[in-house]
Amino acid sequence: MKAPSLETIEAFLVAGSLEQTEARRRAPLVFEDFQWIGFDTLSMEAHSSPFCSPFCIPEYRFGDTGFSIDFAEQADVIKTEWIGGTGMDRGHLQLFSRASVIGRKLIPYLWHQPGKLRDSLRNPAQHLDTVEEIWWLDRWLDPQGIQSSVILRDDSDKDVDWSFTLGDGALSINLEVKRLCGDCLRHTRGRTFKIDVFDRFCKKKVIQKFRKSEPTEVNVLALSLFGEIDRDVQMIVGEWLSNRQDVIDAVIITSREARRKSCFDFHFRNQKAQYLRPFLREPTYEDQSLIFSLIVPIDIPGLPKMPKQ
Repeated sequence: MKAPSLETIEAFLVAGSLEQTEARRRAPLVFEDFQWIGFDTLSMEAHSSPFCSPFCIPEYRFGDTGFSIDFAEQADVIKTEWIGGTGMDRGHLQLFSRASVIGRKLIPYLWHQPGKLRDSLRNPAQHLDTVEEIWWLDRWLDPQGIQSSVILRDDSDKDVDWSFTLGDGALSINLEVKRLCGDCLRHTRGRTFKIDVFDRFCKKKVIQKFRKSEPTEVNVLALSLFGEIDRDVQMIVGEWLSNRQDVIDAVIITSREARRKSCFDFHFRNQKAQYLRPFLREPTYEDQSLIFSLIVPIDIPGLPKMPKQ
């Protein structure tokens, strides 16, 4: 598959919120990374931002991610895979360009090497999650000895996304990153963030990867939401962290929601987790300027039901 040209990539980055000089610096990195990944299919497009005119949302498509508005049969039935848009059935080119910079800076010994990282980036169903995992590495001040896909438990083959040290080796961090794609339904469907749903998700997708941490070790769950970090989210995450489990020491949250009041939040369960605070880096101005436009089926009274696909 032939990757989009260098000039096309640069033009799409400029169409977003990047200045020309920075777009020219990143475009060769993205071009090289697209060739390294080797998607079976790859195309790019840009949509006008509904929130931040005159900027566009530069996007790229790379195969079946498992999400698409085209899957919808009935608009009044809610299924997570019936969501489309940026970060669902396509990627945000500017966010990928950030991952290209971060990968070269923090994990050069993994970048452009054969292995699980490249395989995950090439797999359409895993690509967007992997880009998010790479982005989260940049939320820490000078992480050292970064390891990918680390198995912590003797009785399980499930691995956490990253392990690394902070403060000249004073703290060891085990980090698991989760994108909660269905979280965007909180706004479009008027849903609330429910602790029982969150608890079940964590028991199935998170807890099984961790063991209890050692005295100088901190187990961290990083959440990327597509809804606002509101009071309900803060209270429920805090309640879950303190009272519903005993292996996660800290939860850190970011949001891709365009109307957010805050895009970064953190919760600590114990004293050693408090030591993370000076090592945390909030999202950059660029991170906060990224716009994700999602497509969710809505039932409109009076219109006929959508026919089954």
